[in-house]
Amino acid sequence: MILKNNRLKDVVELNGMNLLTIENGKYKYKTYKGSYVDDFERMKKPKEHKFLKSLKKDNIKVIINSDVFDLFNEKQKINSFRYKDILECYYSFLINSVDFIASIAEENDEGVLIQNTYSEEKGLFMSTIGLLNDTRIIFIEIRKENHNEL
Repeated sequence: MILKNNRLKDVVELNGMNLLTIENGKYKYKTYKGSYVDDFERMKKPKEHKFLKSLKKDNIKVIINSDVFDLFNEKQKINSFRYKDILECYYSFLINSVDFIASIAEENDEGVLIQNTYSEEKGLFMSTIGLLNDTRIIFIEIRKENHNEL
């Protein structure tokens, strides 16, 4: 089911698989919730990520890692580790890189799989990314500071 007149945010999911493919010159982002189709701008690297001001409420200290955005143990503060706040943070990274990811899928003529795992209890969100038949890298990892145990 392709959702009409919706936003990418409506199909993004924190747990499970997300697949980005290229169809008829547009990217298609698919989860179990549905699909979102849009045009994309070909890019060689993702847009610079700026953390959402709405998330900086100084309540929860988190550490963020990303191979895509070249972040290593980046310390940030967010409102909470609840699903909606982590979804907002993940979405901000996704929206700043979706054109770049789509460009890779188009260049390699292969879909890109994003695998997400979220646990509020464990204070961890992990997202890996890679071409369907290739190695996975860390798209985004968000974990509570001093919350290293799995």
